[in-house]
Amino acid sequence: LVGMCDINEERGKKTAKINEIKFSKFKIDLEDSKFLEMYGALIGDGWLCNPQKNNKWVVGICGNLKLDKEYLLYCRNLLTHITERKGYLFEKPKNNVIEFRFQHKRFFKILNEELNFPAGLKENLKIPYQLYSLRYDKLKFIIRGIFDTDGSFYIGKNSKGMRTCPCISLHMKEPVLLKQIADILKK
Repeated sequence: LVGMCDINEERGKKTAKINEIKFSKFKIDLEDSKFLEMYGALIGDGWLCNPQKNNKWVVGICGNLKLDKEYLLYCRNLLTHITERKGYLFEKPKNNVIEFRFQHKRFFKILNEELNFPAGLKENLKIPYQLYSLRYDKLKFIIRGIFDTDGSFYIGKNSKGMRTCPCISLHMKEPVLLKQIADILKK
C-alpha cells in the first residue's frame, strides 16, 4: 500500500508540472479581433466569479433566455477560438436567464490581473490602456461586443413625430467607459 501511495504521489507531481507548463505557455493576442469582441461582451453583460468564494476561475455572460441563446453560442465559439476549450450554457427558466460559463484559470488571471477586469461586482469599468491604445481597426471589435450586449439602434423622431435620423445608444452607468467609447467614435 505504501508503494502505491508513492506511485500516485509521483503521478500527481508530474501532472502538476505538465499543467504548470501549459499554464505558463497560454497567451492571448491582445490584437485578436475575436478576443477584443469577447472583451467588449464581458464589459457589457459579462462577469468574473470572485475566486475567493469557491476557488473557481469562472468567466460568464448572462442573457435573456428567449432572445440571447444564439448570441451566447456565438460567444462560446469566440472563446473556443481563443482558448481551444468550450464553455457551457445554463438555462434558468424561472428567471428567464441563460448564462454562458467558462472555467480557465490563466484566461481569468489575464482578464483580472493584467487587464484589470474586476472579479465580483463590476464598478468603474474602463477599457485598459493596453487595449485603448490600439488603432481603431482593432478597437471597433471591443465596441461591437459592448454594443451587442448593452446597445440599441433606433430611428429618432422630431417633435412632429417624423423619423429623422438613426440613433445608437448604450445603456450603462460607467461614465469613464462611455467617455472612452465616445472619444473612439469621434476619432
